[in-house]
Amino acid sequence: MQRRDWKYLSLFPMEGRLTGVCIRGAFYPLENAVLTADYPLGVSNEFIADTAQLQCSGGCGLVVLTRDDA
Repeated sequence: MQRRDWKYLSLFPMEGRLTGVCIRGAFYPLENAVLTADYPLGVSNEFIADTAQLQCSGGCGLVVLTRDDA
């Protein structure tokens, strides 16, 4: 995913669990993580590269991109 005008990215599981989650090119990288609605591990991450890579092996997720408030 291209950074463009975006500063932050958040990843939410839509139903139950999102498994095998990998996030690269962001301030808080993840490798083979499990995301649930109980703990917001994929929320409010920040781009550190021009491109961020998001990957998961199971489940359905929602990616939310936001700009800086400044």
